[in-house]
Amino acid sequence: MPSKSILTLLPGFLLCGCYALQGQQPIAVELDATHSRALPANFFGANSGYQRNSFNWDDPAFQKALGKLTFVNTLRFPAGTLANYWDWKSGTLLLNYKDGFGPSKNAYPSPLSELAKELAITHAIPLFVLNVLTDPTCVAPAGGYCEYTPASPNLQYQLEMLHAARAMGLDLQYLELGNEYYLSNTVGYKPVYPDPAGSGQPLAAVLYGRLASKWIAAIKREYPQAKISAVGVHLDGSPNTDPRRLHWLSGLFDPAENSAAVGGNGQAALQGADAVTLHVYPAANLPAGTTIDTRTARDLFAEPFKLWAAVKANDRWGYINPHGKLVIPATYWDARDFVNGVAPVKSGD
Repeated sequence: MPSKSILTLLPGFLLCGCYALQGQQPIAVELDATHSRALPANFFGANSGYQRNSFNWDDPAFQKALGKLTFVNTLRFPAGTLANYWDWKSGTLLLNYKDGFGPSKNAYPSPLSELAKELAITHAIPLFVLNVLTDPTCVAPAGGYCEYTPASPNLQYQLEMLHAARAMGLDLQYLELGNEYYLSNTVGYKPVYPDPAGSGQPLAAVLYGRLASKWIAAIKREYPQAKISAVGVHLDGSPNTDPRRLHWLSGLFDPAENSAAVGGNGQAALQGADAVTLHVYPAANLPAGTTIDTRTARDLFAEPFKLWAAVKANDRWGYINPHGKLVIPATYWDARDFVNGVAPVKSGD
């Protein structure tokens, strides 16, 4: 006997966060299912750490709302750029370096105890971003600031953070060594990892790779299970790419860039890393005055199927796309068109 059911299609490729523009024709997207693979359970995450408001972690309503973020499986602490100027003991941005953030950013500290509460509510695991740029223990001169130098990164202070996290029972599975040091216009990056001023001097990435290798070895002696990521870079092929950024990967992995001529050992500067971190910021390339479509996620998921039509073949029903291609085989006793991403069908033996 035929039975009623609902055919639901949710295309995973729409989870990329694409834009849909009002008044524009939909863009055709084809899914390559042949080379697809399952994402790990902790693939999706969010930055954590810096608070713009004071949170009452013991408020049941707040806990309930935060607990609904079931898609957040990893919390990156303490976020990205902020990690390079972060004091984990105070849970605030450093004031002993001139970093451009200012004391107003420290209104609501985020120590490890706050992170522990957030992890308990969301059931996420932490990804710790270590400060490989500044020294929170540096004592600034009266009326001045600490200087950014290649000696600024303080490995021991960051190891103390990992010890404190372990003592609190926090997961130390994922560690990240700093954030985006290939940038040329961020305060402190170039003084700590300087670009070569002439021949006989290594690339900035070589200097970072050498230091990162020492940190990785020291960390893994105490935490051999940790997966440690170094700063990589995403290159988009732009002809105007900054040289520091352009040569970052070769500085990390090309043994020729770490030769004896620049004080190296002829091996790749970066050793022991389990991964590199790539920051990809896709540009929307939207013209000025463009109105973003504010439809619900349900509507957006349904977009690819709006033009699919039910079709009958050999006394059974299936679905064709606008090009007439049979995209769902004709195996149903009856079928109706898609509405909001679902279509009622009748199936039977």
